[in-house]
Amino acid sequence: MRLCYLDIVFFFRKPIIVKNTTKMDTLNLDASKRYTYADYLTWMDNVRRELFDGFIKLMPPAPSRNHQRISTNLVSIFWNFSRHKSCEVYHAPSDVRLPKDKNDHDDKVIYTIMQPDIYLVCDLSKLDDRGCLGTPDLIIEIVSANNSKRDIKDKFEIYQEHGVREY
Repeated sequence: MRLCYLDIVFFFRKPIIVKNTTKMDTLNLDASKRYTYADYLTWMDNVRRELFDGFIKLMPPAPSRNHQRISTNLVSIFWNFSRHKSCEVYHAPSDVRLPKDKNDHDDKVIYTIMQPDIYLVCDLSKLDDRGCLGTPDLIIEIVSANNSKRDIKDKFEIYQEHGVREY
């Protein structure tokens, strides 16, 4: 198993600041409570979130135009690579559910839900209508000034813990 960090860092002009509070404003969610994927599925608002081992991490509402341009170019490259192979490429927003035990498919015991910018899956049995259940073969996060710690440290550790081969 090999995990590597692609040393491509893009800094955007305007950082997005997410207010850190103990209560999530829209649904009155408690940021100190541990949630599951089953809980996550009930949140019908327009707030983008991920769950890091059950704890809510807010995401910016929409990426910048530069972020989208980079993402589109990378998705095109990986789509061309995978189109004649048994692999598929996806981009955010798309849920990647990372259970502690790879055989656990119960939404009530899945505590880590990520929305990577781009991911590639070659074991198509991991894909369903809700995204990816299990570890993708490749994950790409486009790093900006406002999310660099989350992407370089926090997400790296989560992906490493769950066996992502390439990051």
